[in-house]
Amino acid sequence: MDSKRDGARISRREFIKGAGLLGATAAGSTLLAGCGTTSAASVAWDRETDVVVVGSGAAGGPAAVVAHDTGASVIVLEKMPAWGGSLALAAGVLSGADPSRLDAAIEYMMACGMGLVDLDTVTAWAQGTVTLFDWIQGLGGIGEVASTGGHWPQFAGADAVLSWASEGGSVLATMLLNAVNERGSEVMLETSAKELVVDAEGQVIGVIAEQGGTSIAVKAKRGVILACGGMDYNEWMKSQYFGHPIYGVGTPGNTGDAITMAGRLGAKLWKPDVTCGLMGQRVPGTGPARFAGFAFLTAFAGVIFVDKNGKRFTDETLFYDRQYKQLRYFDPVRAEYPRIPCYGVFSETAKLVGATSDADLEAGLAVSADTIGGLAAKIGIDPTVLEGTISQYNEYCAAGQDPDFGRAALIPVDETPPYYAVESYPVTAGCFGGPQINGKAQVLDTYDQVIPRLYAAGCASGGAIGRLYPVHGISLSNGFTFGRIAGENAAMETPLT
Repeated sequence: MDSKRDGARISRREFIKGAGLLGATAAGSTLLAGCGTTSAASVAWDRETDVVVVGSGAAGGPAAVVAHDTGASVIVLEKMPAWGGSLALAAGVLSGADPSRLDAAIEYMMACGMGLVDLDTVTAWAQGTVTLFDWIQGLGGIGEVASTGGHWPQFAGADAVLSWASEGGSVLATMLLNAVNERGSEVMLETSAKELVVDAEGQVIGVIAEQGGTSIAVKAKRGVILACGGMDYNEWMKSQYFGHPIYGVGTPGNTGDAITMAGRLGAKLWKPDVTCGLMGQRVPGTGPARFAGFAFLTAFAGVIFVDKNGKRFTDETLFYDRQYKQLRYFDPVRAEYPRIPCYGVFSETAKLVGATSDADLEAGLAVSADTIGGLAAKIGIDPTVLEGTISQYNEYCAAGQDPDFGRAALIPVDETPPYYAVESYPVTAGCFGGPQINGKAQVLDTYDQVIPRLYAAGCASGGAIGRLYPVHGISLSNGFTFGRIAGENAAMETPLT
């Protein structure tokens, strides 16, 4: 072992011992100076189990099932009133590697990572997906391979990944809940994990949670698994890591808790601005945002996207994550994000096929006008610019070629008033920034040392997902796969007394 890293690890343990915390009494929750972590000696345990799973979504559910099946008792802590996390809101598509071409799939995933993933975790993902779909079907899930090939065909191995469609995320969530209940594991809803408890050796041995304003201490004799989602609804974290507005469409329970809790133990943060993104809309009076329906119609409807200045900026038919990444462009000359917000612009013809609705107009989620100039005025764009943009685009449609962005499905914004504009922002179905893990789903510290008995999976840690979104369903398969890995490995830890 590297002597510098080994020394750092020893110094952390010695610090814990030297802080005098082992003599703390149960009368108060003593915190580690500089770490903010509750000492084991100061805790009166309310519950005890082998493995504590924090979160009940695409990672937490599989982690709980596999931990039990590996021989451990399990308690699941879920901060929201209902089971399922963002999985219950998802379409239910998972991805995997072609079992006969694992090396090619790994090569492709590494290329899509663009330096943000490592071979250990990508290999673990690929190998884990070989049995994933059979495992789901063994729990009663139904699905089939829906497509083959990744989103980036220019990379070698793109044809070695596939997507598997289930009956839906809510169905998968119910399946997992039934499996957990059948195994007799305890699920504590409306119970928020607040901090991790460590012993004198720096091992994670439990969780301090809060339920109904009351603090609850849950001892974990084998390990703790953080499966509590990303930072989708933590405004401070997003402002620091993204620097621009971005809104969540998943469960509001995703507030970066894994980053907060593991950070107190010196966990290394990776992929802070990596997300699964789409174009979406803020919905007045509610927490989650929603997808922008018009963005999914561009292959067969006359819809264009314009920035705040009324200019097109992309091939509108690109798949959703590429659309989203286009929005994040920062103009270093004007010192602004010119595409946040952007606008979907179209005529009555596109509205009739679902680009917007009368309900959206009434709710203020879309605006309309009888002329392009009138529409431009309503969204604060120079009418001459927007009129020119649409005229130019329609000329491209007539000529059958888009020299600006190469759009193939050239369908004009026809002269069928009224005209509509829908304001759109970057939205995320999952932020992947979190504590770094290895292929065993163990959390690493800033010296690349394992934090003993602490695991993370799913959107709580990016796993195999890097800069580019590689294939449909990678978010859920990342959660299921590393949830299963974490559940098995945590359950195999030697139990503490």
